[in-house]
Amino acid sequence: MKKNIFIILSMIFVIYGHAESPTHGVWIGKDLYEFWKSGADDEVIVPMSITIDEREYIGFYHQTQISNEYLRAGDSGQWRIIFYEEKDNKITYHLNSMNDNALEGTITIVLVHENAIYFDTFCGDDMFVQEVRHSSLQFGEEYLYYRVISP
Repeated sequence: MKKNIFIILSMIFVIYGHAESPTHGVWIGKDLYEFWKSGADDEVIVPMSITIDEREYIGFYHQTQISNEYLRAGDSGQWRIIFYEEKDNKITYHLNSMNDNALEGTITIVLVHENAIYFDTFCGDDMFVQEVRHSSLQFGEEYLYYRVISP
């Protein structure tokens, strides 16, 4: 009986762990997005192609990338996703630092609509909080991030 319960729980974890979260993809700040869309200076912002979960996204130098396994923001924000919880229009990611395995924390993201999010809150041990503060993430609803998918 215990073996059957373990198998069922394992299957649920594998299926849930590989499901695509609505936040998966490449995200850039609203200002950078609008500047890029304006075409004011194509030489300054040259996008490249990034494939995540079999979808192709336009990536930029200043970007946040969320896949099934990782949340990456700048050079200092490199986190492994342990698991995530969805509730209403919020997703809370439980993270483990890739710079120091002992550091853990959470980051909450609010879905504004399909292609816009903002980072709401973060918490964890002191060193994790410091790592988040040194990443390029900006928190608060005034700092929208747009998802960029290649045409």
